[in-house]
Amino acid sequence: MTYQSRTTIEDDCIRITATGSYSYEQMYQFIEHCRNEADLSGCDKVLIDCEQLQMQITEVERFEGGQMFASLFGSDKKVALVLPVGKVTKMGELAANNRGAWLLVTESIDEAIGWLND
Repeated sequence: MTYQSRTTIEDDCIRITATGSYSYEQMYQFIEHCRNEADLSGCDKVLIDCEQLQMQITEVERFEGGQMFASLFGSDKKVALVLPVGKVTKMGELAANNRGAWLLVTESIDEAIGWLND
């Protein structure tokens, strides 16, 4: 990812907003960055906002990303990942959740916040 990220705390949730361009080579580092930010915040709910990220991502990369989320987050944190409109499939979400993670992948900030607060 040739990206920039900004981290804010909103109520009992950490929000990490990424802009720029997606890169498969940096995906693991980005997910690891999100986990580190979540740990530093002390929050159990993590909103990763990638709405403005330019991306082309394959189903294999989504699957691997889901595995990475499960490996790094496990069931410790509830994570909502918001992708640009038209870029959501459930492959990464299924891969993560089948390995014990709590991950929602959506294109709606409102849905993500609602799910985190359930």
